[in-house]
Amino acid sequence: MNLNADLVAEYMALSENDCLYIVKTLAHAATLVGELLAGLKSHAKILISSTISNPRHTLEKINEYEVTTICVNPTLLRLYTLTANTKKMSFDCLKTIYTSGAIAEVKLLEKAQETFCRTEILNVYGLSEAGPRVSAQMRGKNNVIGSVGKPLRSIDVAVVSNDGKPVAAMEKGIIHVNTPTIGSHNVYPEEIEAFIMKFSDIRDCIIISLKNDIYESKMVCFYEADADISHDLRKLCLNNLAPYEIPSEFVRISKIPTNANGKKVRDVSMYSSYISS
Repeated sequence: MNLNADLVAEYMALSENDCLYIVKTLAHAATLVGELLAGLKSHAKILISSTISNPRHTLEKINEYEVTTICVNPTLLRLYTLTANTKKMSFDCLKTIYTSGAIAEVKLLEKAQETFCRTEILNVYGLSEAGPRVSAQMRGKNNVIGSVGKPLRSIDVAVVSNDGKPVAAMEKGIIHVNTPTIGSHNVYPEEIEAFIMKFSDIRDCIIISLKNDIYESKMVCFYEADADISHDLRKLCLNNLAPYEIPSEFVRISKIPTNANGKKVRDVSMYSSYISS
């Protein structure tokens, strides 16, 4: 984590004269390491806002606090681009927008660059398990739109086929990352489910990772029981599981979907309607 923050700080090249605006939740490694820690290491001014904020309010803060750098996901970039165009806003202080967390379409990047015409819009890529940052487009370079740049120092990346052989240029493959900054934890839903099933008042449960465009992903425990015991289940998990193993929500449903063989269905689309976005 510490090394990865150093590597991010290198390519962001912030100074005490910069102001970094954090608009995403600090619960994610990309925000904690790639923004907060990197900003602190660079002695930059840091502005932190609520994760639920009106796009216009966010953009107004950029000018009010002379923000020079902001990190967003493609959905936020789309919202900010639309708002800036609608309200005819301009940003003289903003030097860099970094986007990550999902694929940013070329059309979105082109539109955003047209809107934030004095700002470099740069793609970065990472994995929570990799520390999290793997590669980035660099400021002041001849970046190819849609690319995620080059691997950071000390990180090697290879694209290989299913049988582990290198693929030719422009061919699809599997990304392999060799990095000294491997971090995070693997979470196995079945193990959490087995633990929760020890609770006598529950008939069955399933852990599903649900995503929305802004807040990335969260673990949700859907369970069958005669009454709403969400509070008791949360307390049980808080007292016995690691923080990263605790579901964000507990949702009681009448029946967990199963297939013809009686196996639990883990298709996200079967559960998304049960919770708010």
